[in-house]
Amino acid sequence: MILSGISTAAPSVAMFMKAQERHPSVPRAGPGMWKKYQKEQERTMKKDQQQKPAKNVDEYIAAVPEEFRPVLEKLRRTIRAAAPMAEEVISYQIPTFRFHGPLVHFAAFKSHCSFYGVSKPVMDRFSSELKPWDTSGTTIHFSAKNPLPASLVKKIVKARIEENEARAKSTETH
Repeated sequence: MILSGISTAAPSVAMFMKAQERHPSVPRAGPGMWKKYQKEQERTMKKDQQQKPAKNVDEYIAAVPEEFRPVLEKLRRTIRAAAPMAEEVISYQIPTFRFHGPLVHFAAFKSHCSFYGVSKPVMDRFSSELKPWDTSGTTIHFSAKNPLPASLVKKIVKARIEENEARAKSTETH
């Protein structure tokens, strides 16, 4: 909707000011900065709208930056080997493996990849082995230059299988 030449779908000045407070990389307001920021946001929104979500994991991997494809393919093979019974789907617009509920997810971004272990207790269990990577909650950030070792991925996936099976059994008995 456009009112007086200003799109109501575009970010507001308040959003711009809040972004400046939270993120030091957002440029400080000055002459023309708001318009520059607004145009960049509109370009980003248009680009995001043009990209259709992947329907399957093959499409997802084909759409990620080329440097990450071999790493994600290896991660996918490792997860499949550790959990051959898991269903491979796209959930939350990222590759997901399900077995009695969500097992693990992975994703690629502009400058890194993420592996989602879904469970904080599992992440805590492997915290010493995860020290070479940035972690946050149940997320492990890695790069093409510093990928996760297959042995660690297998351990995490197997631990998640155990958790999901135990949860499935406990809900069956109740």
